[in-house]
Amino acid sequence: MQTITLAHGAGGSKSRQLIEEVFLPRFTNIELLKLSDGAFLPLDSGPHVFTTDTHVIEPIFFSGGDIGKLAVCGTVNDLVVCGARPLWMSCGFILEEGFNISELERIADSMASAADAADVKIVTGDTKVVGPGQADKVYINTSALGQVIAGYQTKILQAADKLIVTGPVGQHGSAVFNDREKLLDNSNLISDCASLDWMLPIIDRFADSIKIMRDPTRGGLAVILNELIVGSSCGVEVIENALPVTAATQSLCELVGFDPFYLPCEGRAVIITAADGAEDLLAALRSCAAGRESAVIGSLLADARNRVSVATTLGGSRILPATAEFMLPRIC
Repeated sequence: MQTITLAHGAGGSKSRQLIEEVFLPRFTNIELLKLSDGAFLPLDSGPHVFTTDTHVIEPIFFSGGDIGKLAVCGTVNDLVVCGARPLWMSCGFILEEGFNISELERIADSMASAADAADVKIVTGDTKVVGPGQADKVYINTSALGQVIAGYQTKILQAADKLIVTGPVGQHGSAVFNDREKLLDNSNLISDCASLDWMLPIIDRFADSIKIMRDPTRGGLAVILNELIVGSSCGVEVIENALPVTAATQSLCELVGFDPFYLPCEGRAVIITAADGAEDLLAALRSCAAGRESAVIGSLLADARNRVSVATTLGGSRILPATAEFMLPRIC
């Protein structure tokens, strides 16, 4: 590993290699070594989660959202899947000289609307400007602090645990790619970019049975599942025909050869839960408008090799590796 490539930002094995070889040896501490979506902080007022995210998406305005909405929702979602209620957020802007003020105002309006909807306050920030050609219009960094829901903590994974996804996968990746390439004139290709704050009452109610949660952004469902079972004694089997995928996303995948398991989401959660609580949790998710297409898509197996496999519709099986390649750079 001599130089940075786009694959290092894709969320797969190259991203993990970069973290393990460059950052972890230099910033080593107990919280960082967990490699979670946020750091759990034992504050006097109770456990909190701190998270940060940087957004470099292209195009900055896409079907279903924009870089401002994405920045807020993506950061809120990192807190929610850590079982934390978002409280405060910062935002830092890197602006390219020549960027249109009216577009910046549109982005700021979108951020304010998304923050208000998620009940999180943007309380501090920073702005830097670079010369023409030294950035691509605008990059945004957001950091946030949230309070952990009482009683929630990650738990040891076991064979027979169930795998739930809260809606159709791959909508963000397919929408952004189509906006770039203009392949399909299809208004149904819309990003799922949205806040997961609607899940907070459900997390509170099912804190005892939920084992762990993540949001499948870069690298999609396949990469997240591989990350979740690292260090456990389990593998994962996903049932292909149980995976919710919209017809529009499936059409794009068939056209360009994408695998929906690797397409990013920006408004979905992946939940591993104890088997005996799965049906009740699924019913609670489906009772919410945002979660009505939630589905149990597989289960954990006793497999110390930590493999993620798919039981295909044809009756076979295939492995889903945490691929080192990128499918869609600058997707979030």
